[in-house]
Amino acid sequence: KKTPYPVKDGENIVTMQSIKSFHACGVDVTVLTMNTPKHYFDYEKLPDDIKQLANFSAVYIDTKISLRSAFKNLFTNESYNVKRFYSKIYEEKLISILKENSFDIIQLEGSYLGQYISVIRKLSKAKIVLRAHNIEFEIWELLAKSEKKFLRKKYLMMLATRMKKYEINLLNSYDAIV
Repeated sequence: KKTPYPVKDGENIVTMQSIKSFHACGVDVTVLTMNTPKHYFDYEKLPDDIKQLANFSAVYIDTKISLRSAFKNLFTNESYNVKRFYSKIYEEKLISILKENSFDIIQLEGSYLGQYISVIRKLSKAKIVLRAHNIEFEIWELLAKSEKKFLRKKYLMMLATRMKKYEINLLNSYDAIV
């Protein structure tokens, strides 16, 4: 859900280290990443030594929080946190990659990408592995518990509850979880 390069935090470190390790073992690696405003990287500037590790593709997705979208989401049962990481353009790029390639394993870096499982299952026989960097709903629960303002606390708890439902509903959709 974010670019693995440049390496700036724990998620970047583990993702880039996985890419390097797979490459070192002779595995052909393809990386499809979301290029978001928060973690934007110009892939034209990707160093040659990193380019050699994998076939990198990036799709720009605006994941910024929108008050309008957040308000509209109140009247649904969907996780707004997850919904922000859905993109038709990203899905189309994923479909294109899956149609052009055959994979043994498709590793999803984080539960936010679980919403693309049905597309993957339709077009690939690959095993789907979730690398769970976090149990996301727990982060939102902690934020809610530490919030002092009543309405904000209620909103954060709603986000946590929806995220928990989303994560639990997807658990049996993966072939493995790391």
